Amino acid sequence: MTTHPFQFDTLVWDWPIALYLFVLGIASGLVLVALGLQRVLPPAQRRWFAWRAAIGAPLMVAVGLTVLVFHLTHPLSFWYVMVFYNPHSVMSLGVMLFQLFFLALALWWLRLGYMWLNARAQQYPQGAVGALLRLLVRVGRWLSQHYRGHNVILGLLAVLLGVYTGFLLSTLKGYPLLNNGVLPLLFLNSGLVSALAVLSLFPSLSRSAPEAIAVLHRWEIGCVLLEVLLLTAFFFSLYVGGGAQTAAALTALSGFWGTVFWVGVVGLGIALPLLMTLRPAHSRSAGVALACVALLSVLLFRFFILYAGQMVIA
Repeated sequence: MTTHPFQFDTLVWDWPIALYLFVLGIASGLVLVALGLQRVLPPAQRRWFAWRAAIGAPLMVAVGLTVLVFHLTHPLSFWYVMVFYNPHSVMSLGVMLFQLFFLALALWWLRLGYMWLNARAQQYPQGAVGALLRLLVRVGRWLSQHYRGHNVILGLLAVLLGVYTGFLLSTLKGYPLLNNGVLPLLFLNSGLVSALAVLSLFPSLSRSAPEAIAVLHRWEIGCVLLEVLLLTAFFFSLYVGGGAQTAAALTALSGFWGTVFWVGVVGLGIALPLLMTLRPAHSRSAGVALACVALLSVLLFRFFILYAGQMVIA
């Protein structure tokens, strides 16, 4: 019997969830990359990455939540989940994580922009507006003096967001491929790959942060090699598990979704970047094309895991 790759009896979650997982991975990766570059770049170049992460990460989360809300059966009831928490629900814990993440990012904006706010505050020496601006300036200045602790909190929340996308799929009980302990690490790593690709697409990168280009390239190759190890561990643990786990691995690596994996994930996402290391110098257009291919590969990986993971039940 032929099973349609996008429509089958055991399917519970469909394509909007894959998009949701994709943009959350970008948000997590942007923050982690920006924080990781704090130690290796001059101050001006650090700020270039910090601002793009501070703006891009909440934007990606907002896009993901919008997709998720409109995919719900009763989208207008989503506010209930944001107010009433259930500590036994992975979805509810995820909403709590989003709120903490947004708060940490808002404080990051204050830390980065308090000097600009201070200039605006000078225009309002009296009144409520000036008082509010001066309060924000004091908070931002304090955060800049204690940036190490704030960076630790930001990094921890970003890591939790990255692995959360993998844990979320584990709520679908009985699907061996989705209930694998390596999956959260795979999603965290692929989120880093997608964030590196997004940052590479900015035309001002070579002008504003020239020293970062080589660093980003080394990190990209490191993430690709790590992905090889994680994918090997992921499918090996399934294959040797026997029964439904072995069936899940063999089913995922064959048929339509097997083609998506071998061509889109392994071919475009692993083999192509490694081959390009043999030719380290390439044009701006080639770099943009590689970044787009990397994003496509990560998106295909999300679709592959979501759909192929629901084809076999234990």
